[in-house]
Amino acid sequence: MKKNNKYILHIKNKLTGDISPGDQKELTAWLEADPKNQKEYDLIAKIIREGKQMQFPADPDMKDEWKAFEFPKDPLPKRKTFYQPGSALERIASLLKSPRLAYAAFIIFIIGASAFWYHESTHSIEIFSTANHQQKEKTLSDGSTVYLNCETELSYPRKFAGKTRRVTLKGEAFFDVAKSKSPFIVQTSEGTVTVLGTRFNIWTRDLKTRVFVKEGRVRLAADDTTGSVILTRNLMSEISENQPPLKPWSVNAQELLGWRSGKLVFNHTKLSELAGEIGRWYDVDIFIKNKKLETKTITAVFDRLPLKKVLYSISSTLDIQYKYENGSYIFYDERLSDDQ
Repeated sequence: MKKNNKYILHIKNKLTGDISPGDQKELTAWLEADPKNQKEYDLIAKIIREGKQMQFPADPDMKDEWKAFEFPKDPLPKRKTFYQPGSALERIASLLKSPRLAYAAFIIFIIGASAFWYHESTHSIEIFSTANHQQKEKTLSDGSTVYLNCETELSYPRKFAGKTRRVTLKGEAFFDVAKSKSPFIVQTSEGTVTVLGTRFNIWTRDLKTRVFVKEGRVRLAADDTTGSVILTRNLMSEISENQPPLKPWSVNAQELLGWRSGKLVFNHTKLSELAGEIGRWYDVDIFIKNKKLETKTITAVFDRLPLKKVLYSISSTLDIQYKYENGSYIFYDERLSDDQ
């Protein structure tokens, strides 16, 4: 039970964006250990997320609560009228040596619990997501705007509180962060991006996080290492699982943000990654039959082209073939065997 409670706390902290790198690693290992754990995670996350829909009263006024509570003028009835043997109230009474004080303590407990749940409801975590072939825009409580690409999930507090503004991202999004003295932190599965006020893009999929900056300055740090890099305008870096960030390199940020205007932009992109991006963009399944093809790279820009034209262009450029089979598209090279 203690072990399960630990993971419940990890899940709660992940949804609030407060999970530590060590706890994140432990939670990931737990999820990968048994498929049943993922179902348990989904159930617990659902309960936490739906909790924000509960309506709680405003902070109780202690003076009004005490005025509303009237102690019996006559001696209290026998124990069985107010509480049963073995109940929590009886145990409190045994400590306080007075049923009347126990009753008052119980009222204080109810008032405190109401105040606690009210506080929790105002600090709940929101989930904003997109499906395949879908893009959305979200403005956060501090005025920052987040533009989500296909199949992306953003977790954020209903209202930022404390010394930092922290969100969690899965997928790809462009951030236009409002300036503030409070650092804005984006947590991904591999690391964190910290800024004060800037415009930048994060792509985080397949155990990789890639960041480039359009305006301002950000710090990219890996969770499991001490390394970090500073990125400024038109610089990009990437972190992979258990690796420090790569040395920044120059890019054209405006060009790479083509996805916001309907363009697919690839710059020396591996076919394995490209297939995933196209699949999300057009909401189709794309597979690669031959392993040797996965590492082939391509540089191209597709501006609102029909899917078949995109697939034809890729296969022609790489001198390979594609086919539609059992509801999915498949890239393959007829010169290679199935296990190549």
